[in-house]
Amino acid sequence: MVRRDLGLNRRVFLKAVGLVGIAAAEPAFAQLFVNIQGVGANQFPIAVQPFFGNSEASENIAEIIGNDLVRSGFFRLVSCDAATALDKDPDWKALSTAGVGAFADGSVIRTADGRYEIKFRLFDPVKKQETDEASYISPKDDLRLYAHKIADRIFERLTGEKGDFATRIAYVSQQAKNNYAIMVADSDGYNPQVAPSHQTSDYFLSIGLPTADRLPTPHSRQANRPFGFMI
Repeated sequence: MVRRDLGLNRRVFLKAVGLVGIAAAEPAFAQLFVNIQGVGANQFPIAVQPFFGNSEASENIAEIIGNDLVRSGFFRLVSCDAATALDKDPDWKALSTAGVGAFADGSVIRTADGRYEIKFRLFDPVKKQETDEASYISPKDDLRLYAHKIADRIFERLTGEKGDFATRIAYVSQQAKNNYAIMVADSDGYNPQVAPSHQTSDYFLSIGLPTADRLPTPHSRQANRPFGFMI
């Protein structure tokens, strides 16, 4: 069982993802970078193959999934071109040679109405069997969200713990001297939006976040330290 090898500590995972340097002065610099410490020796090797047909989509599904898993601190990506076809088993020998502990592949197909059908499969190279699969229909603007959902599913399947990649985060960002804004973004820092100042609490509740008064304030944070909140 993978969860034994990972030595999971749920509190470590939440702190690593939720309390990092999102609150940059430049909102355009949105991607979340995390320096994970303390679990490197137990990182589980996983390969996420580029999805068939992904060139027709605006987002790289496999890249988002891989980044999510790496950001958790419990996985490391292994480069291995083992996918043969979506309806066939992967190249077991190639996976074994590369030391892959889990392998994921999938496809992205644009439908007639402009949406995308995203399929994924998860394999156990040791047992040489498929362990999970799923299919989603995604609007073109929600491709990142569904990639996060797949990462959540893989994370739970391999660890026994629910993932948090498809959630939102809120943080306080300094826009100028003595000028701060409450931002809401995807868990990896993409798609940041300024929460409406005149209805912040109602806005937070409408998207499933705690009310703004539970966020750290500039007066409560340590000097020059980023601060934020994740559900």
